[in-house]
Amino acid sequence: MSVITATMSEHDSTTPTDAVELYLETRANELADSTYRSQKCRLERFAEWCDENGVETLDQLGGKHLQEYRIFLRDHYTQKDGSKGVSPLTIRTRLCTVRVFLRFAASIDAVEPTLAERMVLPTVDREQRYREEIIDSEDAKDTLDALRANRYGEKAHVVFELLWQTGCRLGGVHSLDIDDVDEDNQWIELHHRPDEGTTLKNEERGERYIAVTEQLLEIIDQYIQLHRIPVTDEYGREPLLTTEHGRPDKSTLRNWAYLAQLPCYQRNVCPHDEDIASCEKRRVYGRDECPSTTMPHNIRRGRITDLLSQDVPKRAVSDRVDVAGDILDTHYDQRSEAGKAEQRRNFFT
Repeated sequence: MSVITATMSEHDSTTPTDAVELYLETRANELADSTYRSQKCRLERFAEWCDENGVETLDQLGGKHLQEYRIFLRDHYTQKDGSKGVSPLTIRTRLCTVRVFLRFAASIDAVEPTLAERMVLPTVDREQRYREEIIDSEDAKDTLDALRANRYGEKAHVVFELLWQTGCRLGGVHSLDIDDVDEDNQWIELHHRPDEGTTLKNEERGERYIAVTEQLLEIIDQYIQLHRIPVTDEYGREPLLTTEHGRPDKSTLRNWAYLAQLPCYQRNVCPHDEDIASCEKRRVYGRDECPSTTMPHNIRRGRITDLLSQDVPKRAVSDRVDVAGDILDTHYDQRSEAGKAEQRRNFFT
């Protein structure tokens, strides 16, 4: 990673490449590894596009260039599987990174102050966003590393760990009592208890034991010892996760899952150039707003894809996460066809 040592005055011009290097050097200690790598790739490609299209210095950039770059992403970008073009959701994500970079560029007087706000982002409806989003294993690992380092054993940490490690649905987390955590056998038990306010999607067929790591059990124990509010629910049961009023409802658990993903909660930094103290997205735990968050179901999809990518037998994955094989193929397996071919190569070459 190069270090830019030159001082930029308001009369200096800087190349897109130099500004990108300075931005990345400035943010290196703030961003999670996967976020850093993603932003580096996106911004280096933007700098290349500027060079190829006659933008020698950033002060030459205007709104017309930004619209042309958006069209370029739509029509010419080549994905890893060789296909052309990207979805509106991906275009929006890439342009958001460029917008954050342009705000930084304005702070060093390399572009006009209002340029970033002239970025026109594609509109992506909520259904499309949810259908296409997935948390990949690297992002999940970065989240877990940050939570374990800075939020160990807090409620949001426990929810994210349970969702990722077990791959279960949010309803499964909602159903857990303290007695469902078996430290001796290193598993958790999922039970369908419709008469006591907790249900599983597939009812009794969804009841199962899920083997868990010793590390997860230690995290749960830390939560129980230091953070769990000692209450029972209206049926006299002892929920694993609690609020002052008893067992949290699923919407509360969903909010905790969003909270776990916020960089400002994990590390007290914001990769999106927002003021943490006043950010409305933090106040509502990032629901549908913060680019760093995704809905809990996409954590489950990401975990299932991760297990399949590790060559865990499909039957074992299906039984662990309570999904039939054909449904798993259709709705959960997000591996690319090229990725599947590379995995098969290991067995035939």
